[in-house]
Amino acid sequence: MAQMLDIEAGIVPHSGGLWRSAGAYAHKPLDAVISLASYVRECIATWAKRRRDRLELLNYLAQDHRAAGDMGTSRADAEHWARQPFWRP
Repeated sequence: MAQMLDIEAGIVPHSGGLWRSAGAYAHKPLDAVISLASYVRECIATWAKRRRDRLELLNYLAQDHRAAGDMGTSRADAEHWARQPFWRP
């Protein structure tokens, strides 16, 4: 999540990751709630995919001691990347 919600400034996300001023939703508050829910769902889906991909990498590295070299990196670098928190790209 490179951009955080700025409630005080009245900025909320809408579908597609674009940002609009809260004034655009003044007449449609339900749209703002739906948009926020969609944004949260997309973030969670992205985080879950990162977690699955990193676990897959760790499993791949555990199966073959030459796997990191085949990817053009060291085993320590690959494990460091795979063990970082899911919210970091």
